[in-house]
Amino acid sequence: TPDPLGLSVFTAILSNLVSNVPAVMLTAQMFVSADTMTWIVLAASSTLAGNMTLLGSAANIIVAEKSERYGIRVDFVRHMLIGTMIPVATVAVMLLCVAILF
Repeated sequence: TPDPLGLSVFTAILSNLVSNVPAVMLTAQMFVSADTMTWIVLAASSTLAGNMTLLGSAANIIVAEKSERYGIRVDFVRHMLIGTMIPVATVAVMLLCVAILF
């Protein structure tokens, strides 16, 4: 069983490099016979951390692209500066919940 914090950090970083769905598909291959906690941490980390960068989720790119129609430009750095706090906080809360439940 992997360390929840380590798995969460790894998944968060990978999710923001290749997007959250491919990150789970790549990471899941390592945990075929893993326990429930590992799957929860993997799924929650990739989903929650996917908002950290524009590349973390296809939805981020869609919203940034559509916002330009209204004169709002959201570039990669601006999104990351603003978007980092929420994923860090929500992943921390998720890890706390996992620690309590497992």
